[in-house]
Amino acid sequence: ISTVVVHFADPAGYPVSFAGLVRMNGQERQVINETDNHESQVYRAKIEPVTIDSFRLTVRASANPAYPNAAQISEIELYP
Repeated sequence: ISTVVVHFADPAGYPVSFAGLVRMNGQERQVINETDNHESQVYRAKIEPVTIDSFRLTVRASANPAYPNAAQISEIELYP
């Protein structure tokens, strides 16, 4: 993959801080480390191209103060 696109389901509670990790041959590597996101609907990231076994998105903080550690994701797209 070389592009990650994340669609957020709730524009009021989108992730402001999150990480994208890939697993390659049993090893994990962080490819996204966002700490100040202001995109409320879609986040796009170009990354160094990698061949992966899996992708994990971890939300660290949300824009919604009522649920500061949770956000709704509607879709994750991974492109070559």
